[in-house]
Amino acid sequence: MSQEQILRHIFNMVDTSDDGLIDADELETALREFAKSEGYDITPEDEEWVENAAGKADKNDDEHLNFKEFSHFAMAFAKHYGIVWASLLPQPK
Repeated sequence: MSQEQILRHIFNMVDTSDDGLIDADELETALREFAKSEGYDITPEDEEWVENAAGKADKNDDEHLNFKEFSHFAMAFAKHYGIVWASLLPQPK
């Protein structure tokens, strides 16, 4: 699976309203679920970093992330937290 395919898969999971955009609530829910699955306790510094990174990614300032904007956010998130893309793929049971 290519990096773009992984990003598209994640985008589609986070976009629970299926409107092609990710709003703040969808992003927060997804990131809290991800942190919980990793046994990670979110700090105020994490919340501030995410808010700033999402704001920078939202190039048109509509308070939503389209796929391209989300991809920029996700790349920054992975780099900041040292996440390997392959670890984000659903694991076979």
